[in-house]
Amino acid sequence: MKIVKRIVFALWVGLLLFCLGYAIYHPQFFTAEGLQTFFQQFEQHILLVYVLLSIVRGLALFPSTPFVIAGSLLFPHQPLMVVVISMAGILFSAVLIYYFSQFMGFDAFFQRKFPHQILKVRKRLNHRYGFFYVLGWAFFPLVPTDIVCYVAGTIRMKILSFLAAIFLGELILVNLYVYGSSFLFSWLV
Repeated sequence: MKIVKRIVFALWVGLLLFCLGYAIYHPQFFTAEGLQTFFQQFEQHILLVYVLLSIVRGLALFPSTPFVIAGSLLFPHQPLMVVVISMAGILFSAVLIYYFSQFMGFDAFFQRKFPHQILKVRKRLNHRYGFFYVLGWAFFPLVPTDIVCYVAGTIRMKILSFLAAIFLGELILVNLYVYGSSFLFSWLV
């Protein structure tokens, strides 16, 4: 099992390094407009490509916001579909990251390195208000939601409470992005 963890970890680090290198040399690609242009290359399969990339983007720790906005630009007359696809991708990524942190042993690493801080965060997330802590984190657009997913996974926050908080916080934000960008797009055109 240890060799499998090392292989998975090496592949994940390789993916992160590739994305980082690509972002350095092609920063325009990682914007809503750049993603829209990329998706339009797959005219006949644009929806499938959008769904797949929305689901796997979390593995590269890439924020969902550009994908949500790109979806709004690609499918301006189907905002509900963009919300559903975006939320499915966000929840799938949250679950992967939540369990990935345990599989890779990040929980043991953080427990060894930061025992007092982990204890504080564990108490906060497993407290009766932990749900609201995660919800606020997921809603606040300036902090990456993936971080709270890793922390929740390493401290083993109750999965249903975690997913409900992620869902509600991100649902508000995704709706603001989708319907806000649709409104702006219709106003500008």
